[in-house]
Amino acid sequence: MSRISLAEMEAKTGLSIKNENFTMHFFMKIVRGFGLADDETPDLNEDEIVFLLRTEQLRVQLYTVRSEQKRIALFKELYHKRYLQIINQN
Repeated sequence: MSRISLAEMEAKTGLSIKNENFTMHFFMKIVRGFGLADDETPDLNEDEIVFLLRTEQLRVQLYTVRSEQKRIALFKELYHKRYLQIINQN
């Protein structure tokens, strides 16, 4: 799993930088619904919906940020907060 970094993927996608990490590329195909039927929708709870909305807001806020490293750091912070929230729920 050390080859997969959602924060790095988000940063590179926002800057239109090609991702040459095959493992990450394959993982993102799965995340983006590769192989799912069009009528399948995930059953999300309120916390998951809030997290997805925050992710979308961050993407918009970072639109003008051209530093890949800054983008990675901000997405890592977002994902780490969500991870801690999930851990603390259990």
